Parts: sequence; C-alpha cells; structure tokens
Amino acid sequence: MKYSTFSGLVVLGIHAGIPYYDSYPYWDGHGVFAFHARVHAATGSRPNVLLIITDQQYHDTVSAGGCKYVKTPAMDKLLRRGTSFNISLTSNPVCCPARSSIFTGRATNETGVITNADAKNMRKDLPNLGQWLRKNTKYETIYAGKWHLPKSYTHFIPGFNVLHTGIGGQGNVCDTAVSQACAAFLHNRKKSRPFLMVSSFMQPHDICEWLRINTYNPGKLHYPEIEGELPPLPDNFEINKDEPAYIKSNRKKRDPFLGKWDKQQWRYYRWSYYRHIEMVDAEIGRVLQALKDSGYEKNTLVILTADHGEGLGGHQMVRKTSL
Repeated sequence: MKYSTFSGLVVLGIHAGIPYYDSYPYWDGHGVFAFHARVHAATGSRPNVLLIITDQQYHDTVSAGGCKYVKTPAMDKLLRRGTSFNISLTSNPVCCPARSSIFTGRATNETGVITNADAKNMRKDLPNLGQWLRKNTKYETIYAGKWHLPKSYTHFIPGFNVLHTGIGGQGNVCDTAVSQACAAFLHNRKKSRPFLMVSSFMQPHDICEWLRINTYNPGKLHYPEIEGELPPLPDNFEINKDEPAYIKSNRKKRDPFLGKWDKQQWRYYRWSYYRHIEMVDAEIGRVLQALKDSGYEKNTLVILTADHGEGLGGHQMVRKTSL
C-alpha cells in the first residue's frame, strides 16, 4: 500500500465544566473533529502537525455537527473530511490548568497548575510538547498566539520558536495577526524537515468582555432586527433544585444575576457567542487555506482543540469557573 492515513483530532470544549444533574453524566462529552493527512509510509516520512487551539469553545458550535445557529465553513471542512469523537473531556474547566495538560499530557494535579493563579508554578521538570519533540525528533517547532503558562502572550516559550504577532489580549484584534503569521510561516519556510506549528487563538474568549459590557439588562434588544435570529434557550436552562450550595452561591455572583437578565437577554447572549465562534472560524480558515496553498496539506496532521468550554446558559451559567 503506497499511503497510510493519519487522522487529526479536533477537540472542542465542554460545557465549561458545568454538570448535568439529570440523566447526563457529571461531565458532558464534547465533539471532536479531524482533518486527514496522507503520509508516504514507504519512504518513512513523518507528517507535519498543525495544532489549532481555540479558547473557551462550547462543544456544539459547528454547523456541520448539527448547530443551526452558527456558520463555520472551516470547522465544517474538518468534520466532513476527518474523524469525530463525541465524548472527550477537558482536564480542567479554566485556561491555564487545561493548557498545562494539553502541552504535557499530564493531569493538572501532576503539572502543579490547578487554577489560573498556579500557572507560574508549573513544574519545570515536565517537558512540554515542543521540548520533547526537539529532544527526541527532528521536528521544527513553531508557536503563534496565546500561551498562558503563565503569560498569555510572550516572546519566549520553551521548546518553540515563537512567531511574534505583536499584539494580544483581545481576540477580535489579535487572532487575525496570529493567522497571518502562521500563513506567512507556511509560505516561506524551508521544507527540509517536518514541523509542529501551534496556532493558538483567543476567540471565543471575548465573550467574557461581552458579558462585562452587557451585564445589565436594557429591557429591550440593542438590535431589534436580529430578534428572529435569536437561538432558543438550552434544554438544560432550568436550575436543578438539588444542586450544591457552592454552585448556587457562585451563580448569584455572575453577570446575568447581577444584571437581572430576562429570557430575551439570555438568548441575545447565546446569539452573540455564536458570532464569536464565527470570528475564530474565519481565522482557522485562513490557516487551512495557507496549508493548502503552500503544498503541505496532504502531509499534515491537523488537530483542533479548545482548552475548555463556555456555560452558554446551561443551568443558567456563563463563563467557565462555575465549579
């Protein structure tokens, strides 16, 4: 057989670590989609690896996966051409701990990063993915975008050459810089050895800023013309009467309860979140197009993962630190 097939895994976020209290398991599974790479097994060549990371992506946010409220042509391509895993869990429902697991393959109690505040204490004796590949293989290791271990955007990441994008902190601005840097790398690199390139995007994390701006319910839609486009409330919107006291207390501190949201405001929040998903999908599309145009597509394993998910109204939760 001339070719062997490698499948890239695309792991999307969970429900922000929010439990289902009814007939569902404690952690809800999330979708995994993939893009394939064809590798010359006969010559022993190794595939390139493109690892794409989104931040705070809820699992059911891909149109080809059945979500009717969002348009995601780039992620649709991954789903249709690759492999899909429907039960896959984040190691921790906040950024730094989850990312420490992604890059070391260890649980957060092993990496030393249990909360975001622990990121500066990450164990130095655990090699990250870039360090391991550099030591044990001939892979070129490249990183662009959000790191968050501990700094979100930095010029130095152990084990990686960093593509300096010059900006960070808001996805609606910095994500385009990341996708452009990755595209430029693909078009200009020497093809002497395989690469691992990490494209790490901020969106849809900007929903946190949206929540701060829209904490207080105005009593009417800012844009009445979108009323017919608002998605419905989730099936698990109601609060479970038997939920732990800590979760009940935590919810009261969140934006919707501080701002006294009505159901229309909840639906507007969900509509807005899907727009953030579409923003990052456009940047993913730019990177995938560059992968094709530069001639690397057929020999590249593409992995798309989120660090964790978003509440999105499940049990009237938002963000991801509800537990």
